[in-house]
Amino acid sequence: MRRLKLPLLADLILTDVPQEVRALADDPALDRGFRRKGPLLNRILAGRIRSVMSIRGVPLPSIALRGDADRARNQQQLEQRLDALADNRAFDPGGIEAVVQAMRISDPRQIGLASQRLVGRMFDPEFQADDESWDAALLLDRALKTRNPLLSFWWSITGQLSRAKQVLLKRCSGDFAAVHATGIAVHNLAAAFTEMANLLERPGWEDGAARERAVIRTLAAPQTVVRQAPGPGVSRVGTVSEGTLVLLEAAKANEADPGGGTAFLTAGWSRCPAHRAVPVLLDHVWHAATGGEAAADEDAEKVGERA
Repeated sequence: MRRLKLPLLADLILTDVPQEVRALADDPALDRGFRRKGPLLNRILAGRIRSVMSIRGVPLPSIALRGDADRARNQQQLEQRLDALADNRAFDPGGIEAVVQAMRISDPRQIGLASQRLVGRMFDPEFQADDESWDAALLLDRALKTRNPLLSFWWSITGQLSRAKQVLLKRCSGDFAAVHATGIAVHNLAAAFTEMANLLERPGWEDGAARERAVIRTLAAPQTVVRQAPGPGVSRVGTVSEGTLVLLEAAKANEADPGGGTAFLTAGWSRCPAHRAVPVLLDHVWHAATGGEAAADEDAEKVGERA
């Protein structure tokens, strides 16, 4: 764990240790919301997250506060819907085939488009993914990850960021959770399929027998999960001030300790509602790519639990 604290400039805590990532994501002294508080760099980072992850000032579910009752209820309902999809294997078959074809030719853009179609149709069977919707998702991803404040400013003043969110909002029929899934979370799924394509080119991974290892190996975590101290207090990292930002390097942590505990933060209040659905989906794609049959319900459930 590292801390960067410079008066008036920065108050950041960073860690890529799996146990610390999981613990701090659930630390009661930390939350989301991302108000412009604290030193200059903290205000810039929090403002950028809030700007990208909000639509017309309303935050996406993925940055809603821990104590938000609507967030908790909607998160639970979405998780139940996605669990039902996984239980019934009700994924878009055309989307699965499109992913497999894109994996076979190692085309990142086609993998992305097919991933967005798969994700979108988990919310709406009629969801359409195309160049416009995927470009919108790519812009959101870049806007979250860029370290160039001038780029962020340009995307904002030119309206590009706003237009990208409106493209996805329209495709998702106004469903904010679907916007997050097809615009932000989808990049983790595309990364998983890209890694799956790489595994299939290596000896020992080319058949269905490796499916459990493949699912766990390819689970992709967000690059960084961020928490903010809403006020002064004591957290698991010690004393924090209003606006202190904790940067949880989840992707690195997941490489060291792969599985849903880190990739989906399954033990915490903010766990990904798709923490069961994604491993089952990966299992289906693996079997389609290796020419095997999808796992039996009981076996796939065990894979999801171990992931």
